[in-house]
Amino acid sequence: MLDKLRNAWRSRTIWINATLLGLLPLFDMINSALPQLHEFLPENMYKTVGVATVLVNILLRFFTSTSLENK
Repeated sequence: MLDKLRNAWRSRTIWINATLLGLLPLFDMINSALPQLHEFLPENMYKTVGVATVLVNILLRFFTSTSLENK
């Protein structure tokens, strides 16, 4: 199992998912710190981010077909 995960740091999919997960708390901070953005941000911001994450993962799957152990 660890052999398969050894090269996980090279995976674009893992990097993008980890980055998006790390940015989620920033959405709340930005939303509360800059109330003037309320008119530009969608009402269901987390749902939009979730759908975008799924779509990005689908697109990345087309480009990344190598298993983690072969990276």
